[in-house]
Amino acid sequence: MIDFSVLSKCLLQACFFKQHDGKVTKYEQQKKANKLEQVTYEHAGKIIEIENHLLKKCKDSFNSKVPNCSYQCDCDGIFLLQVGDKDYIVYSEMKSNFDEKAIWQISSSVVRTKLLLSSIKDFGLENYQELGIIISYPIPVEIKIDDNDSFKTNKRKMISTYHKAIYRCKAELKKEKSTKVNGSDFSMSDAHIAEQYQPNDMIIKHVEVPIGDTSCSVNIDNLIASL
Repeated sequence: MIDFSVLSKCLLQACFFKQHDGKVTKYEQQKKANKLEQVTYEHAGKIIEIENHLLKKCKDSFNSKVPNCSYQCDCDGIFLLQVGDKDYIVYSEMKSNFDEKAIWQISSSVVRTKLLLSSIKDFGLENYQELGIIISYPIPVEIKIDDNDSFKTNKRKMISTYHKAIYRCKAELKKEKSTKVNGSDFSMSDAHIAEQYQPNDMIIKHVEVPIGDTSCSVNIDNLIASL
């Protein structure tokens, strides 16, 4: 994994990078009581946090008019860490009530983060495995009213690649607590994004929090071990 001293001296402002010893806590102020507002991420080693303000500072440079896919979206937490001999970039989004938008927020953050980090000499992005984490209350059960198979098939033909990917990912997250995304799921090549900056077989895990809990802990090592 890249040394923290390199990040603190690179062309990007040092304030966007923080190093933590095995634990980092992220907060999100909620307007209503009894909502998820604090997540502590745990890892048996150093965690390098990339402040999402780095993405927010440059968001106006990115397209916000691609249908359903505003590249100005970003996620809550981005971390670099090492488990064994493998390096990881972890993208995390905290929601109280599950929101499928989190899938896109993570995917968009991958593109923008990799673009920025690739400007750092010898970063070696190709050596990092990507992992997405969505932390939320349980995914709600949806009642389907379109039970006719032919109707559902025709309906899916009319929806966009984006909606197909979101539908698939949400169903897999609900059933398996895990899904996988690639840039092709969101037609990223249509935005002329080079393949090395797109999500690459990125697994997204769903961490379920009991309804009403305002805080939780997430062991990243356990999630990586289950990949």
